[in-house]
Amino acid sequence: MPTPVLYLSDIGDSSRVTAKFTSVLPIYITSDYEETDIVRGQVDTPAMWMQDLTTLAQSTTWNLARDPTTGRYSIDHA
Repeated sequence: MPTPVLYLSDIGDSSRVTAKFTSVLPIYITSDYEETDIVRGQVDTPAMWMQDLTTLAQSTTWNLARDPTTGRYSIDHA
């Protein structure tokens, strides 16, 4: 059975509710997982980048790069 994610107790049978869905893509970079691992819970590292998917074009390309001197990652629009 599906589990409700939002429950509104004070809404009547004839009432209307409008929900606004915002899809945000977070990118996490960590060495705690192997390439084939399935992530089954919350990732224990902060997101290095977040993007609201509704603001992107239908086809979008991004470049992920790692600075070999600092080990830091960056993401740039291609």
